[in-house]
Amino acid sequence: RQAALLQDQGWDQSKLENSKIAVVGSDALANYTALTLSAFGFGNIELYGQGKVDDLILNNYQRTNDFDYSNGFLFFEAERSKNKAKALEEIIGKINPEIDFKGINLGLQRSENCELIKKPDLIIDTTNDSYSKLSLIDHALVNDIPLISMSAGTHKGGVGIINYNETGDQRKLLENLLFSELNTQKQDPIVSQVIAGIGVEEARKIINPLQGEHVINDLIIYNLLSNSRFDHQQDKIINDDFDLSNYSVCLIGAGALGNFVGLGLALRNIGNLAVVDFDVTETTNLNRQILLYDSVGREKSSALVQKLKKINPRGNYRAKVDKIVPSSSNFFSRNKFDLIIDTV
Repeated sequence: RQAALLQDQGWDQSKLENSKIAVVGSDALANYTALTLSAFGFGNIELYGQGKVDDLILNNYQRTNDFDYSNGFLFFEAERSKNKAKALEEIIGKINPEIDFKGINLGLQRSENCELIKKPDLIIDTTNDSYSKLSLIDHALVNDIPLISMSAGTHKGGVGIINYNETGDQRKLLENLLFSELNTQKQDPIVSQVIAGIGVEEARKIINPLQGEHVINDLIIYNLLSNSRFDHQQDKIINDDFDLSNYSVCLIGAGALGNFVGLGLALRNIGNLAVVDFDVTETTNLNRQILLYDSVGREKSSALVQKLKKINPRGNYRAKVDKIVPSSSNFFSRNKFDLIIDTV
């Protein structure tokens, strides 16, 4: 779809298909980064991450009020004790079997480990680990490899880039690329979703730039504690204990955007969710509509709801296989939603 819409602006899908990307990390930010890279069609991805699918992770997929998706959310089909990197390899392989995705159970905090990634076209660090970032920055500088450093904390996240295709002195950014204030913080799923989206779009610009595009040459900050959202200012108070399980949302559309929005709502523990879509899943939908990978021929709304229930079984999620038309006003008046999100 991107090739058809943007071909006259220089879109070349083969550049993405032939690229080699090294992703570092296995927590929430790495999960979203892997999802987004696979949806774009980056052809060769190696993910280096540590940790196992333990009871803390598997507890998220049980009917319990004790949940924490900061360690990742794509493990709903994984076996206990499986390496997280290998579990991500398996689920991404289902989501987009056309790409070569490998999960490698290895941390890159030590410089000698970084030598194993050799020279990919791009390195993306998604950890909140300053030692990992230091080692990877050094490896990128020595080998002239573009690097995207991303971190996501409980309220704030950031993206910074070393890019040898751009002019200018980027060394002044190096210390900031460590995101030291976020070191060891838990990765909030919503902050991670935003940061991954920004970071992967910059990755696409590095590998397949369109006419007139430039990769960012400064840090991008996303901050839930700021009223402007994109600076360091903390002029807003958030109640982290605010319970969304009593709120009701209507999501219109179960396509590419609807999949990502529905996933975010489930991870935020929205209590009641109605997904409205009349369409049926086709093979051409699969890489972009990330949770419909085994649902060709099924109604999109029903298939999406089924996956969201696996990810968050605590919610009351239901599908409405229908179009939104003027007579749909009765549906809205009966349900009294707190929020309606249109992704069509």
